[in-house]
Amino acid sequence: MIQVLKEILDYIKIPAVIIENNEIVFKNINYNEIFSDGLDVSDFIFKGVSRFTDNRGIKFYLKKFKVPSSNMEVCLIIDFVKNEVVSTLFSSIEGVLSLHTLINNPYEGVILVDKKGNIKYINSLNERFFKTKLSRIREHHITKLIPNSKLHLIAKSGKEEIGKLQKINGEPRLVSRIPVMYKNNVYGAIGKI
Repeated sequence: MIQVLKEILDYIKIPAVIIENNEIVFKNINYNEIFSDGLDVSDFIFKGVSRFTDNRGIKFYLKKFKVPSSNMEVCLIIDFVKNEVVSTLFSSIEGVLSLHTLINNPYEGVILVDKKGNIKYINSLNERFFKTKLSRIREHHITKLIPNSKLHLIAKSGKEEIGKLQKINGEPRLVSRIPVMYKNNVYGAIGKI
């Protein structure tokens, strides 16, 4: 469970921590980047405040979620201005875990790319199919994994392609390519095999 949470939190681009037994046990990549100047926000997290301003004058708010069936909590540290869209999409830890369940469907291969076509996620079925690990191909362009892929084009155009036949690794596969959109902006695309 904690490994799944770590992968999700590294992906969502919001500073986040995992708390277990009143101790921070994980800080995601974005947390380490944004607070790299030594600002310790753990005081704010444990005092139970919902808003704070850091030493640079940037306003943040904290959103904590209890992880079901565990003694863990996830705390998102959301920039008021920059992360409005993302905070809406990830409004509950249950929602994040539901999203993970949907994309980790054992019967469909799933690939998620950003708007540049760089791989952000592949599920375990695709790891087995392509004989690779997400850690080896994350941030690689989709055409390095699937040379004849059109997923990066969907991430640019925002127009879906459903039920198209495509040869992948020499085998014919039924593929759907769906843009990831929010308020008419394209953020990437999901490919389902």
